[in-house]
Amino acid sequence: MGWIGFALSTVLLVFVSGRVRGFIRRHAPFYAQWNILVVGLIVGVLFGVAVHLLGRFAMPIEGRTLLITFSATGQLAVAYIGYMPDPIDWAKKSRQTAIIAGVLYFVVTVALFAVDPPA
Repeated sequence: MGWIGFALSTVLLVFVSGRVRGFIRRHAPFYAQWNILVVGLIVGVLFGVAVHLLGRFAMPIEGRTLLITFSATGQLAVAYIGYMPDPIDWAKKSRQTAIIAGVLYFVVTVALFAVDPPA
């Protein structure tokens, strides 16, 4: 399933990232500091776990190279959430949320690679 699974998983990941970005861009100007932290933590953990599970099930044979490439694609998808915040978001709260999500995504991905390494 290798490259086909990689392509389909990437399309799904980008689609979900776009939907999450739309939600965060609409609501971020009204976030308090705790909301930024909590939403960033939730997005980072969910994307990290989802990318790892999609990578394990969509690309079971190819091993490290394709899974690491897919994880890097996931990092870009998480970073996209905070790209070009709305003009009303003068405090750049959506960007702050994306930074927290990106850091946590990286931590979760590394931890899942340590716990469940690819073949």
